[in-house]
Amino acid sequence: MIREIEASNPHAVLPLLRARAEVITIASYTRRNPTYAEYLIHGPGEGRPGKKSFEAMFHAVKDDVEQMKVVYADLSDYSHFGLLGVWNAWSILDEEERTVSWTDAPRWTSEDEFRIACAQANELAVAGLQALDQLGVALV
Repeated sequence: MIREIEASNPHAVLPLLRARAEVITIASYTRRNPTYAEYLIHGPGEGRPGKKSFEAMFHAVKDDVEQMKVVYADLSDYSHFGLLGVWNAWSILDEEERTVSWTDAPRWTSEDEFRIACAQANELAVAGLQALDQLGVALV
């Protein structure tokens, strides 16, 4: 991820952040519901819990990671080339003259977007380590 941050490639960084958010959510949910580990290890089957949607997991872990649903929604929008992903290729050159530019090269649209991605990478790295440590304690 660091390589892609340095390469100004949000099209790689933000989906990776989304995947990290998913791991944190699943770990937090499984810590609260240890039997869900059976589904994760063995898949669906008799006597095992069914697959949970991320919506259900976000609701269940909102006290642990209260803003994860919001962060995940933005990262998903970007990852699936919703508005955030599509408009990344465009820049407003002059609002008054209504001129824009477009590029096919990945890039951060602003210094703020770069800083936000770095902050999210840091926060999700720390949260991920905590979630996995707590999950280990719960399952052992």
